[in-house]
Amino acid sequence: MQVTHSLTLIVADDDAAAANAFFDNGFGWGAPVFTVPLAADGTQPTTHKGLHTYVTAEFASMLAAAKASDDPDLAILKSVFMHAVESETSKFDDAIGGLNGSTIVADLGSTLQVYYPPVEW
Repeated sequence: MQVTHSLTLIVADDDAAAANAFFDNGFGWGAPVFTVPLAADGTQPTTHKGLHTYVTAEFASMLAAAKASDDPDLAILKSVFMHAVESETSKFDDAIGGLNGSTIVADLGSTLQVYYPPVEW
């Protein structure tokens, strides 16, 4: 199988522990996987955590079907924003910015920016 899709996943801070556990237990991704701090304006307080990875088309389809399922074991996926697009380059910035037809504003209420903690020199 060929890895062909850029996959961005975003979850609210309140749901991050459950989502991390789901991806660790279900796919063996380790924990935490949701590690990118996000906020509406890129400053504190952060409100969401994100991740980016590359997956096969089949995995992206399976994850979308799992999210649409009514199976209670998959319920945490209802709170996870997913943006999978065929691409050899990361589409994380497009996904969090609401570009390219993304539904992040409808799903999460706003666009998001990565929070970069201040660096002291």
